[in-house]
Amino acid sequence: MTDEENKKQEKAVNTIRVSYQFGDRRMEAEGPADEVNKHTLAFFSLVAPIEHSGHLVSELNGNTPLLGESNGVPSPDSTDVEAEPKPLDLLTFYQKKAPKGQRDEILVITYFYQKFLNYEALSLDDYQEAYKTLRRLAIPEPSNYKSSVRNVVDRTDLLYTPIRGKFGLTLPGDNYVEGLPQE
Repeated sequence: MTDEENKKQEKAVNTIRVSYQFGDRRMEAEGPADEVNKHTLAFFSLVAPIEHSGHLVSELNGNTPLLGESNGVPSPDSTDVEAEPKPLDLLTFYQKKAPKGQRDEILVITYFYQKFLNYEALSLDDYQEAYKTLRRLAIPEPSNYKSSVRNVVDRTDLLYTPIRGKFGLTLPGDNYVEGLPQE
């Protein structure tokens, strides 16, 4: 075996390649297993928020650089120079926005799902799932989701019903949540 063949074989043994696609979001990575695992975890946290055991997420400390073009993997954010940084999960975003009251909670949840998870509109089940996630912050769940969400729709111009049984932010609703203080 030549030196060149040995190097190719050695590289193949120490390198893994993965490819994932969820909807319109796609990720490809190639490199050392520990690096690929870090980037895969960051990708999964963007497309499907999950509760983590914390050992890899805490190691990242919010810094999740991709392998980058130098390793043959184009960065998905390479064209989004001014894009808003995406939080790791709903808990992080909620804590940053620190909503005051149930109306603000519903608006923050809706904003997170629409802007960062690409939901067109949310169902009552989506709100229920979000509040289950927020239990970790000791946020009380509404006793009646339908009434709580409908109150925001009926009493403000911040939330509307684009599809029966679904709820979405209006432009003033987007602006309102963006204007909430960053804690």
